[in-house]
Amino acid sequence: MKEPVSALLKGGNAVSPGEEPFSGDLCISDGRLREACDGAPVEIDVSGLLVFPAPINAHDHLLGSWAPRIGEGPYRNVYEWLDLLHAPDHPQRRERDGNPNDEVYMLGAYKNLCGGAASVVDHYVRREDDFWERYPIRIFHRFGRTWTLREETGWGGTIEEELEEAGESLPYIIHISEGVDEETGGELTRLAERGGVRPNSLLVHGVAFTDSDMDVISESGASVAWCPASNMFLYERTLDVAKALARGINVCIGTDSALSGTGNIFDEARFGADTYRKTAGEPLDGNVLFEMLTCGAARALLVEDELGRLKPGYLADVLIAEPKCDDPVASYLEIRPGDIDLLLVGGRPAFGSARHEDFFERQCEKYSRVSVGGREMLVVGDVQGLLDGIEKRLGFKKEFPFLPFLYP
Repeated sequence: MKEPVSALLKGGNAVSPGEEPFSGDLCISDGRLREACDGAPVEIDVSGLLVFPAPINAHDHLLGSWAPRIGEGPYRNVYEWLDLLHAPDHPQRRERDGNPNDEVYMLGAYKNLCGGAASVVDHYVRREDDFWERYPIRIFHRFGRTWTLREETGWGGTIEEELEEAGESLPYIIHISEGVDEETGGELTRLAERGGVRPNSLLVHGVAFTDSDMDVISESGASVAWCPASNMFLYERTLDVAKALARGINVCIGTDSALSGTGNIFDEARFGADTYRKTAGEPLDGNVLFEMLTCGAARALLVEDELGRLKPGYLADVLIAEPKCDDPVASYLEIRPGDIDLLLVGGRPAFGSARHEDFFERQCEKYSRVSVGGREMLVVGDVQGLLDGIEKRLGFKKEFPFLPFLYP
């Protein structure tokens, strides 16, 4: 990997959650935002553009990065859906399993970064640290983990062992109350009895959370990952976010895997806002949604002093985009892949306009030229080689709706 270079983002309008937007220059050095950097070798003119912290996808399964979605619901609970998902003769599963795991993970990485996310939580089994070094996105993989209460040790140890693994410095992540039946309705109580609802717990889904469940979560300081599109597709119901927010619960957003969820994190946020409007009878405040995607997710992952804001010392996970309207937060929530001028992951370019080719040349061993909505863009790595390999193994050209590429 090439050594990172210092860069100066000149003239943009910076927008960070909970703070007044400001115009001026932003300095990046050693992968972090800095107060200043003298003589930066790269200067990037972003005047007229908006500069944001890149969103964090708080829940995904990268090995589930396949298409189309799988489901014949509505289901009573996740366990019914898993019976279908894990059937060895299911056509999507046969297709996916005919490809190396690391290449399916790479599809998931591209799904996220081309949607604007610089980081994502991969909730699955543990892998060695060197497995993650090949990916062009920040993948959270160090945490205590439980698949589900029914399949407690499917991805790791017992709940108690995984809580010990996490300690107080890492998140503990679990699917919980994912359904609409009696079994999933009682899961939060059973988890709490075993000490699994604590400040560093990230509770995923919560479709069946009751008022008393939310009181327990609020008192504990735990966070909840909301995956509205996946929930509505599988169960025709999702977390009651209005009640969660009223209790001060930290809610963040995840796409879930492509086998049940949306394509990218902004699609998920827009779907969530629409669902909230229909169920709560009022709009979800854009600033709240902005925080869910940024500092709220960072808080849930115990990295709120490193990610989710544009502050000196924070990792330079930065999203630069064209304004969509006069309101910068509303513009953020409307970002589509073709609106992205540049996505930086730790100060390195990952996806962006072809005008940044010199920067890609300096920082990337390899990058690809793609077309998104008729606009020429660059993406780190060899995405065409990845898709060619999949096509060769399958014997036909596979369409992945979550990749916005049309090759010239």
